[in-house]
Amino acid sequence: MIPDSLTIREREDWLLDRGFNPKSIANRWITSNTYAPIEIMEVCYNYITHELGLDTKVFKKNPFVFHLSIEDNLKPKVEYITQELGLDAKVFEKNPQLFNLSIENTLKPKVKYIAQELGLDISIFEMLPQLFNLDIENNIKLKYLYLTSEIGISNIDLERFPAAFSYSLKKRIIPRLEFAKSRNKTNLSLSSLLAPNDIVFANKMETDIAHYDVFKSENEAFIKEIYDSLTKAAART
Repeated sequence: MIPDSLTIREREDWLLDRGFNPKSIANRWITSNTYAPIEIMEVCYNYITHELGLDTKVFKKNPFVFHLSIEDNLKPKVEYITQELGLDAKVFEKNPQLFNLSIENTLKPKVKYIAQELGLDISIFEMLPQLFNLDIENNIKLKYLYLTSEIGISNIDLERFPAAFSYSLKKRIIPRLEFAKSRNKTNLSLSSLLAPNDIVFANKMETDIAHYDVFKSENEAFIKEIYDSLTKAAART
């Protein structure tokens, strides 16, 4: 049931008192018909900010946290991340959507794939908590196949720069690394190849962005061919 105007104002005042922008958060609850009692919001707020010592941006990025049960939802995920995996609770600040993910259906399968099947150190989740959100089959596996099998990137390189998994395979990873190969610049670090904007990247390749744009345009079909071959290879594994 949608709350009345008095209830809405009470929650907006509560949010304002704690440094939130009431409209940016409260309006999302109005449209979703899911208002949490102030008492529940207070309990969640105290658990996140006082007990865990996390920043209030957890709520700003993911207001739905206000609705979640501490004992049945928040605490089990915190214990899994911090105690079982040994990661810092700050991963929840970097990726508040973690509170929405299932331990059994999402978190554990992701950890098993990354740590056991790929052999990557578990610490990469602390460096890139968004890795928990990425699909295995259509995202992580394709990028891993390309970077390791096609380009020869090692697990150590990926552990140093796990942010590589956050970039688009077709729009950034393949074009950048194939261009680097064409320029004989494959000795640069993975972060040097992927992290800079296009202008800085082109400068590292000792050319300009116009040259890089031409390369991407002329090799669009080739880039798609690489991507399609990776999809087929991933399906066989």
